[in-house]
Amino acid sequence: MAEAKWARSKTPLHRRYTAATPPLHRRYTAATPPLRHRYVTAKSPLCPRYTTATPPLHHCYVAATSPLHHRYTTDTSPLHHCYITLHHHYITDISPLCRRYITATSPIYRRFAAATQPLHSRYTAATSPLHHRYITTTSPICRHDTAATQSLHCRYTAATPG
Repeated sequence: MAEAKWARSKTPLHRRYTAATPPLHRRYTAATPPLRHRYVTAKSPLCPRYTTATPPLHHCYVAATSPLHHRYTTDTSPLHHCYITLHHHYITDISPLCRRYITATSPIYRRFAAATQPLHSRYTAATSPLHHRYITTTSPICRHDTAATQSLHCRYTAATPG
């Protein structure tokens, strides 16, 4: 509920962000709300389809990247595993970010891969059309980030410690 309220309050920003204009991208990386909040808000148009297909994953993902983020940093495996699944699924096609992310969190990722491969497989099978739309929607801004604003990745990694 709090996340939905926050998203509604930021819809003008969201519209500018999804247009993927470079000036907005600079504002997005530098503005005050925590990156993890803005990251969820930026994908809100996908949320209705996504929550219909995989409500448990969506719930865990939102919880892991919202004001409940502190729970993610503790040993709450379901939240952590769902978050890592989605994050890895998202950055698989973005090699430079993916390599840095996997390097930074490799011990946890190895545990996740061993423990939740069935979850990852079911998620991939169930939401592959969503994944394609999500990658297509966000890849321009990600390319811009990879090329021009490495600090965004550093701050994002710091905000979601593995």
